[in-house]
Amino acid sequence: MKTIKKIIVLSSIAILASCDMDNYFELKRPESNPWLSVNDLEYSVADPYNTLFQNPNWQAPIGIIPYYQELVADLSTVNPQGAYEQEALYWYPRQMSTFDVTGQQFEKTFSILYRAVTGATSPLTFIEEKEANGEAVFANMTENDKKTLARQTGELYFMRGYTYWLISRAFVAPYDPNGGEGNNRKFIPLINKLYYSQESARNPYMGTVQEVYDLMLSDFTKAKELMPEDYFERGRANKYAASMMLMRVKWLMGDEAGALEEANYVIDKAEAGVAPFDLTEDPIVAFNRNAESQYTADPVAKEVIFECAFTESNQSNNVAIPLARMCKTGIYNFKSTVFDANDKLWLDGARGEQNWQHGGWACAYWNPHLIKYIGWAQTDNPMDLANYVPSEEALSDKRFVQLHYFLRNYVEGGDKTVHEMAYNQTKWNAFWNDKYYRAPYGKYSQVPLIRLAEAYLTRATLSLTQQPAQALADVNVIRTRAGLPSLSNVTEEDIEKERIKELGFENGDRLLYLVAMQKTIDGQKRNPGAVYENPNTDGDPIPAMNPPYSDMYVPLPSIEYLYSGTYQQP
Repeated sequence: MKTIKKIIVLSSIAILASCDMDNYFELKRPESNPWLSVNDLEYSVADPYNTLFQNPNWQAPIGIIPYYQELVADLSTVNPQGAYEQEALYWYPRQMSTFDVTGQQFEKTFSILYRAVTGATSPLTFIEEKEANGEAVFANMTENDKKTLARQTGELYFMRGYTYWLISRAFVAPYDPNGGEGNNRKFIPLINKLYYSQESARNPYMGTVQEVYDLMLSDFTKAKELMPEDYFERGRANKYAASMMLMRVKWLMGDEAGALEEANYVIDKAEAGVAPFDLTEDPIVAFNRNAESQYTADPVAKEVIFECAFTESNQSNNVAIPLARMCKTGIYNFKSTVFDANDKLWLDGARGEQNWQHGGWACAYWNPHLIKYIGWAQTDNPMDLANYVPSEEALSDKRFVQLHYFLRNYVEGGDKTVHEMAYNQTKWNAFWNDKYYRAPYGKYSQVPLIRLAEAYLTRATLSLTQQPAQALADVNVIRTRAGLPSLSNVTEEDIEKERIKELGFENGDRLLYLVAMQKTIDGQKRNPGAVYENPNTDGDPIPAMNPPYSDMYVPLPSIEYLYSGTYQQP
């Protein structure tokens, strides 16, 4: 990639550019404090949530970043050329570091992410400066006010950390747990304090991989310390979500003992009844909830630790679409008229033929090699129409039955009314993810971002060597909830298979696992051409990616290089 020798300026503050920037930053009036009480501050605590999660378009971070990760990993394959587009043309063949996203959807994603960073950092700067000066954050605070402020501060740290987590999963090369020089490479603006000046706008501090991960550790640690044990609001962060994020970050950094400690903390608190999370509900329940009582009497799913809760809005019909590219559903506006709001096991959703339709852009479906690997089909050849079908094991697994979908080939008797609109001559069978838009009012389905099952599966991997009995018990907890018999012994391959079945197409978990385990990301997938007879054999092989994955990042949009400077992005 040709290095652009320009200074980076954040999209979120690019509007500061003007013919008279110096005068713009001169204070004309005495500075006023926008927050006078914890009640005022609450609006700013909600701001990062709204910025990240209430954006319904294709560039919404909770949709496009997991989509990017699933394309880069080995989890998915895609429809032929023309049915996937824009950045995906580079992501799928693993050429992500060579693509300028200016003018594409990821450019807008970058802007959304840094608006969320700014939204959290602004009140945190105010709070931290007050505390550093030994001042009360607000005058005449009661004991309840102090508790509220601690919780609010914890949420702000969490949301900044979570936003940097999303940024790090796309715009930063993975952390090298072996301490390689790659950890000193600079990738993104690192903002942990706001400086309202022209110089800071033109010259944001560029963080190294090490500094980005250290900031996430710091933010999530503070969030865990500050938030109370009994704070549980739907759609808001909590102490246990912070612990889960620490588990993820520490695992990626090679701190297996630290990650195991966080997994133990969450599971122990859940099993003791301190945290209200368990795996007693069917898998579908985490995905078929609406916030509105007329659609869902109880919107709380017991295993969900942190979620995005879409709500009604005045936006156009095409809302809540960011996950459509990893889902069989193309009609995401589905609204059922026949349902019982008290039915926790609502399975219909957008499943009936009249309720959904494939779009050619809904391109990330299951990689046949992984379908065979996890035992959901007897072959990995999607052209073998007799055997590339759901196995008995798949049909016995609640996760497959409730959360995934088998679509028979178009040519040999497939349902032509629901097949791919942009490429309707497919000759192969396909397994699709079907986790999203499953609530009675599909476009406002809640989206799980952290589930308790992840803690059990991560603990199983991390404890396997030293505590094999614990690892076996954890895997069997997952299998029991899925309606499967318990295993009598367990290997890492067994754990990996359960993780794929449990967390596939969720939040980029497959790539998280592969990178945390420092595994080769296989080279079995093919890059499709204009005509595509067999997804396993047509097209050029896509090269494998090996640790430390130094080219696994998306460059910052070149539009961010607005002014001359000295910084060079690697």
